[in-house]
Amino acid sequence: MENVLNYRSRPIPDLEEACLRRKVSREHPLVFSDERSFERCVRIDEYGIAGDSYYYREEGNPPYDHRAEGSIPHVLVRKSVAEMLASVNERLCRVGVELYVFDAYRPVRVQDYFFLDWMPSVLRKRYPDWSDDEIDAETRNYWGRGSREDGKVDLFSPPFHSTGGAVDLLLREIRTGGFIHTGSFFDDFSPASATDFYERLALVKNLDAWETEALLNRRLLYWVLLEAGFANNPKELWHFSYGDQLWAVLTGEREAFYSFSLIDV
Repeated sequence: MENVLNYRSRPIPDLEEACLRRKVSREHPLVFSDERSFERCVRIDEYGIAGDSYYYREEGNPPYDHRAEGSIPHVLVRKSVAEMLASVNERLCRVGVELYVFDAYRPVRVQDYFFLDWMPSVLRKRYPDWSDDEIDAETRNYWGRGSREDGKVDLFSPPFHSTGGAVDLLLREIRTGGFIHTGSFFDDFSPASATDFYERLALVKNLDAWETEALLNRRLLYWVLLEAGFANNPKELWHFSYGDQLWAVLTGEREAFYSFSLIDV
């Protein structure tokens, strides 16, 4: 099996088309006839995967620094996703690295809080001259609405994290617990959070040592998860998913099979 460190020399492809597909991914066909559609969610710690519920923290979770209303204490994913992540860890541990998960299954209530309240409020303070349309467009770059305007969930258009198929994660050293440098941290709402940010930056300037290391580590994260069967949200270097509509659109699958987790239905 290929040494995972070799991924550091494999460029991340141009993700412009992936960004366009992402915008319409929640319109992609989703079926309930697949046996995986009703797969249960499991705790990641039961599969030896490190992580904690970032939105459940009461502090130490910038840029929020508070517990999100409706958040849950445990990190949950679909069983197949947990098995896939454990397989990735088996490869990474050979070079002293492991996955660290910040968030996975996310209740609709939490999704709506960030989409309807938190993010628009932050943007209005940051950009007081922006119109409501500009605020909404920027919010949608990072958050999707959980429920419809009538407060009900649409089983055929779930936000990625409410399916249990999406995970937010980074790499860390097993020995020290320190995170591997990628030039941007989880939930960094800036252009640098785009997965191919440093690939594009390298086209217009010579990267310094700090930027080069971020580029190489992003490649490692990207390829080790893609080759395990995940798809990456091109707007967020830390976001990967399997079985949801984003995954189906980006991998060319005709249909997704994860809708809302049974926890939400």
